[in-house]
Amino acid sequence: METRTVNDIWRDVETTEPSDRQKLAKELGLPDLQARVLVENRQLSQAIEGDDWLLIQLELPEVKCRDVVLRNLTLLLGKSQIVTIHAGTLDEEITERVQTHRSGSLTPSLVASIIIQYTVEQFTPIINKIDDVTDQLEDTMLRTPQRKQVQQLFMYKRQLADLRKVVLSLMNTLNGLSSGRYELFDEHYELYARDSYDYAWRTHELIDTMRDLLTSALDMYLSVVSNRMNDVMKRLTLVTTIFMPISFLTGLGGMNFVQLPFRSDAAFAVIMVLIVVLPLLMMWYFVRKKWL
Repeated sequence: METRTVNDIWRDVETTEPSDRQKLAKELGLPDLQARVLVENRQLSQAIEGDDWLLIQLELPEVKCRDVVLRNLTLLLGKSQIVTIHAGTLDEEITERVQTHRSGSLTPSLVASIIIQYTVEQFTPIINKIDDVTDQLEDTMLRTPQRKQVQQLFMYKRQLADLRKVVLSLMNTLNGLSSGRYELFDEHYELYARDSYDYAWRTHELIDTMRDLLTSALDMYLSVVSNRMNDVMKRLTLVTTIFMPISFLTGLGGMNFVQLPFRSDAAFAVIMVLIVVLPLLMMWYFVRKKWL
């Protein structure tokens, strides 16, 4: 467990071990519910208020390979102190935003508001990246649809579904902070929480819009594939139709009956002319009807 003091009111703890979190919970005197949430790392944004501390669970999203990875960030908001617990290094931008305020004006609720606002903003770059890639895939699929592109669309759709679950839980947490539900969160900073809630709500709407676009792209892919398959079947049907009279004439001419006058040179010439002329006439008719 690595602990650093950012300023007079902010204590930052970096740890990945449940045992370290248990020790921290005992040190701060957290009640059972808050201690259990701190140790379990539920990957769900929520806020739980106790007598001395307000526990706020946040999830920082990050896309690695094909999956959305959530980094847990826990805030313990007290009357005169705030403690942040997380795995890995805390983003320097958070510290820079806090340091832009004068140390005398900083309060635990203000620091929490800055961290929450930063967390909400992390969803937008991921969604914008998915939007740009989706546009490129749609343009490519109209020309040469491939199975790999469909797999990518399904991957992005799954990522958006994961992000949507996190944003919904985050909106519930922000709704409680902005409505004055928690006494330990200073009412002067409810406006910050309300702004973050509006940002999260717009992010949620953008995710739903992107999911609809991805669904439309998949439908477009299936439609293109179906149309190409129909075009192939149409061409094969036309080829089969063209060879039908040829097969009939060759079958008729090959019947060895005395009643059929095919022993003469004239009959042979007529059949050969029909074998050549009929397919040409049929192809001319198909082209005229724009079937070919």
